Amino acid sequence: IDIDGVLADWPGGFLEWSGYDSLSDFKRLVDKKEQYRIKSEYRTCGVKAKLNVLDGAKQFMKDACKKYSVVLLTARPYKKYFRIYSDTIKWLKDNGICYDAVVFDEEKEKNFDPEQVAFCIDDDINNANKLNDSGFEVYLKPNFGLYTEEALNRKLNKGIKHESKINNLLL
Repeated sequence: IDIDGVLADWPGGFLEWSGYDSLSDFKRLVDKKEQYRIKSEYRTCGVKAKLNVLDGAKQFMKDACKKYSVVLLTARPYKKYFRIYSDTIKWLKDNGICYDAVVFDEEKEKNFDPEQVAFCIDDDINNANKLNDSGFEVYLKPNFGLYTEEALNRKLNKGIKHESKINNLLL
């Protein structure tokens, strides 16, 4: 289960912190070098430890932990920004998010055997497609802060179920 966009309010927390209305505005109005600087500051200032929990996420995770060994699989760049690891663990603890393990890796599809995983949940279309292509059962929690509904319909692999409210996913 992914963290940002599934459990934590991404990109909402970033947009609130940075003062932009949308990621598309941020990308359109800010040059690449400045985007990198702003994102680096965001990742090192501690705000990831204070992101809002998305509606239904706590209860969903509580229910999931009753039925499964729950592994959170995040692409947060903890090797580049060391603080992200501790901020992530603090956020999980402070918000009472139930889990058994956390794995940090941008190549999520390479960490587990699909035969040993009941399902994956991600908000990123590319990650969901890679997981699906690798044989995992995948649910997409659409994140319209990252892409449009048109992009979702055009880019998402067939067979990936999507549901905007995490508590509507069947466990």
